[in-house]
Amino acid sequence: MHPSRIVVTVLALISIASASASDPVLLASRRGGWIEAIDLETLKTVSRIRVPEMTESVASDPQGQRLFLTAPPPDHPKGCCALFALDPQSLQLTLLVQPSLSATVTPSGVFTQRGNVGIEAFDLLTLKRLPTINAPGVYRLRASSDGSRLLGLSNFPHPSLDLFDAVQGSLTASQPLPDGSMSAGAWLDHQFFLFTLLSGQAMLRTISPSNGQAGPVVPMSVSSPFPDCPQAPYDMIASAAKLIIYPRFGGKGDSSCQCQGGFAIADPGTSVVSDHFDSNRFAQIVASPDGRYLYGLDVGKPAWRRVQLLKMDATGSVTGQRDLDPDVWSLTGGRIPQQLQGQMDLSASAAKR
Repeated sequence: MHPSRIVVTVLALISIASASASDPVLLASRRGGWIEAIDLETLKTVSRIRVPEMTESVASDPQGQRLFLTAPPPDHPKGCCALFALDPQSLQLTLLVQPSLSATVTPSGVFTQRGNVGIEAFDLLTLKRLPTINAPGVYRLRASSDGSRLLGLSNFPHPSLDLFDAVQGSLTASQPLPDGSMSAGAWLDHQFFLFTLLSGQAMLRTISPSNGQAGPVVPMSVSSPFPDCPQAPYDMIASAAKLIIYPRFGGKGDSSCQCQGGFAIADPGTSVVSDHFDSNRFAQIVASPDGRYLYGLDVGKPAWRRVQLLKMDATGSVTGQRDLDPDVWSLTGGRIPQQLQGQMDLSASAAKR
């Protein structure tokens, strides 16, 4: 194990143990240049921060003491994108790396990519750059709950599922995926599940977090076929003991998709699947920390003209909704310090490192 990784991991864990209280919220960013913290119960905005226009995404650390956003770099304000760290207390933005399209945050580190040149890593506490993880692909990364493992799904240079040791910073296993398949993955407790859709046939199976080997298939029977449109790639999240599987709308060319939206709820423990394939075209679905609710960002059709945030119970029934301004939004779950509750129209500014 690299000595610097040992030091920064210990420091990060000490920091997390002593962090001040923070509240779970929905974090929504929009290209108009705002980050909004949204209350899980009422769907009302409880804090709002002005950030650079064309901000693409936001994520928080596990304690809500720092946010990470992707936005245009200072030398190219109309371009995309660089990765910034935002201190909610001082509202200072610190540039970490560019380009970058998203951040994967674990209890000890922040991971991102600039293309197929490996996985860039930063210490969560000090923001110090850690050794790059050698990796051949461009990934959608999923971190285990303790941050020790990363699983990455890649379509470039070829479809694959790669497993990484996030502590030692190494690629430990790789499995090819079928050409032409759509795939999504999620951690459920300490087990990773892989969903694939190929030629209309859906499959859910376990993946060993130790060696990346595929395990038994989880049977899935739904009343309607899984929607199959290349412009709406699949995503999957964990909610309590279940998996939420859905096609993601809002990207380029998805207006040509004539298939349904909505989602399916799969219970790997019982192999029971309930489907809610309907007209809702979700860009993202987020689960509440306790698994009682799901929150869906519905982009409408044409995308981003009539945007809604839907609150659904564990069965998929809508229990609340809120209209959002027409814009391109990104949604995730996260935390903010209690001191930011009720603070509106704050403004972030660049910091010098």
